[in-house]
Amino acid sequence: MGRRRIGVQRGPTRISLDELIWVETRQLHQHHKDAAERRAKRAAREIANAGEALSDYGLEDCAPGELFDQEDLNVMAGTGLLLYAVELGFMSIVTWGGFDLPDGQPAEEVQPTRRAIAQLFMINVKAGQDVTYSEVFLAKALTREAGVAEEGNASAVEPSGNGAPTASADVATTEESPAPKGSPSEEPPSPGKPDSAL
Repeated sequence: MGRRRIGVQRGPTRISLDELIWVETRQLHQHHKDAAERRAKRAAREIANAGEALSDYGLEDCAPGELFDQEDLNVMAGTGLLLYAVELGFMSIVTWGGFDLPDGQPAEEVQPTRRAIAQLFMINVKAGQDVTYSEVFLAKALTREAGVAEEGNASAVEPSGNGAPTASADVATTEESPAPKGSPSEEPPSPGKPDSAL
């Protein structure tokens, strides 16, 4: 007879990016972060070499040489961090809402694509500030992922200090199953399996 661990998030989680915009994500693990980093580095290399992949990320108005140096394909800063956030979002975002895409279509009616995620992630959360939606997504998704890893430790004390679960206004749990996303060739790696597409 199998055993089920309690207290560990299994379904999608809603993350608020601001007062209106939200995303629901699959649970992230270290192999998702590693795969997102590899994919972002591959995209940075393609962009630096020949400008390929620019349109996948909504960057076709940029010249390849101005985004990446051939010798420095850092994906943890600048445009590279955007590529990393998009790849992590592409692997984890199940559905989203609270905004319209550039073509006027409500986001709730469209499956997230790399290009659409990048278009959202490049926007500043508030006019006049330098914080983008990609930064908010990374901060909340990666903080949540670290918390889930701690939940696996039954003796871990919750942030409330009393061992009891805490509620967050920013991260709400849903019980719905993740919807399929994109074509099978665009599916992110399934939990527990390495990213063999790279």
